[in-house]
Amino acid sequence: MSQAPATQNAPASDELPSDVEIDLDAVFQGLGGGEVSARAVLDALRSGQGLSAALNADGKLEKVLYQFAYQALHLQQKASAEEQFKVLCLLNPKNAEYWLGLALSHSSWPLGGDEVETSLRQARLVDEANPAVALRLAEHWLWSRKLDEATSELVRFYKLMKTRPVPSLIDYSKRLAYALEAQKKAAVRDSDAS
Repeated sequence: MSQAPATQNAPASDELPSDVEIDLDAVFQGLGGGEVSARAVLDALRSGQGLSAALNADGKLEKVLYQFAYQALHLQQKASAEEQFKVLCLLNPKNAEYWLGLALSHSSWPLGGDEVETSLRQARLVDEANPAVALRLAEHWLWSRKLDEATSELVRFYKLMKTRPVPSLIDYSKRLAYALEAQKKAAVRDSDAS
């Protein structure tokens, strides 16, 4: 296996003495990281806590970025929204709304794909009691033609609505339930025809 050539400024990795200690903070700050600790950033990424604390960002940054991301999503500027939701997920991976926004902003929504499914599963993992997450998972499964999973998520949605109602989701859930029943009837007709 060939090694990439070393530049004049940096020796190849096998030329570094083993007792050399690299100051990550100095490197990070030299690359424009400001007063942010490189170790804090790495620790935040490894622990899944998010970058907000490591970057000393207040909640205002997240709120403003969320408003921009949501607006971009609403205006169907999916690429822009997706990038902004990715940043929000890095800042605070414990926020289900950010993961949900990331799924909805993906170019293949609602048809699926690994990234959409991963984002939806992460949103559910972060907040299992969020009816909006259950409803969007049901929608994803419906469009992916996984009708049993869609039914299960829709049932879970209605159970969650009893304890954590979100009135704005009711009309959409009725349309989704109707579409799911139509898909089930079509599946039965297709199986009877074959």
